[in-house]
Amino acid sequence: MLTRIRYNRLVDTFLSLTAYHLQGHVRSSVQDIGQVEVDDLYVGVDTAGEWYVIPIEAKSVGPKERLGVIQIRQMILFARQHYGDLALRPIGIKPLDDGSYVFLEFDDEAELEAISVKRYARYKLVRDDTREFHKAR
Repeated sequence: MLTRIRYNRLVDTFLSLTAYHLQGHVRSSVQDIGQVEVDDLYVGVDTAGEWYVIPIEAKSVGPKERLGVIQIRQMILFARQHYGDLALRPIGIKPLDDGSYVFLEFDDEAELEAISVKRYARYKLVRDDTREFHKAR
């Protein structure tokens, strides 16, 4: 799933910036918390030249796979500790049964009660198999 998202540049589209993939499945420690995991990590730059760190929490299809505020908080604390000089844009991604993906951008608040969805969008990748090949005459 994360490979499809990266190949089709959906992070760039969702955030309206140019995003660069740094690493998948980051495992690190955060002060006062311990070990945390981030599913994917990007940096991005907007048209004004401002740089962002973009940690991603991704889930799989199914009702039991939910984005949780604890994981979002851990992502935020990880990004602040390791990339504190960059603006923060935490994202959650959840695929749906119909093959679409829901992207959620969260506020960069570290308090559990303050974490909220800033905005969201839904994307569906469509393959066009109707191409016709023409011979040159």
